[in-house]
Amino acid sequence: MDGPFIHDIDPVLADLGGLYLWYYGLSYALGFLVLFLWLRWQRDSLRLSVADVYDLSIVLSAAVLIGGRLMAVLFYEWEYYRGHLAQLPYYWIGGMGTHGFLIGAVVGTWVFSRVKRKPFLGLLDALAVPGALIL
Repeated sequence: MDGPFIHDIDPVLADLGGLYLWYYGLSYALGFLVLFLWLRWQRDSLRLSVADVYDLSIVLSAAVLIGGRLMAVLFYEWEYYRGHLAQLPYYWIGGMGTHGFLIGAVVGTWVFSRVKRKPFLGLLDALAVPGALIL
C-alpha cells in the first residue's frame, strides 16, 4: 500500500427515489434526538420546563447548524463562496466545521440562558454529554 489510507466510502446511505439519506445528516439528526431526550431526562435537575426543553433543543439545533456552516464557509471555502453567495445555505454540497459546531452550541446556550434566565455554565456542563454524542 502506497501512502496514507484514503477512504472511498459513499456518503449516501440510501437513495429513496431521488431523496438521499446521507450518513452525515443522519448523524446530526440522531445527535439532535439524543440531545432532546437527554434534556427531557435531565429536565428536573436542570430546572427546565417541558417548553424549555423544546425551546433549548430548537435553539441548539439551529445554532449548531448555523455555526458549523458559517465556520466552514468563512474559514475554509470563502474563495469559492464569495462568488456564489446564493449557495451559502446549501448543506448538501458539503461543508460543516466542527469548531463552528462548538461555537454555535455555546452561543445558542448563552442566548437561551439569557432569555430564559437559566444558569449558563450549568447548562453548558449538562450539554457536554449529548454534545459529545452529536460530534
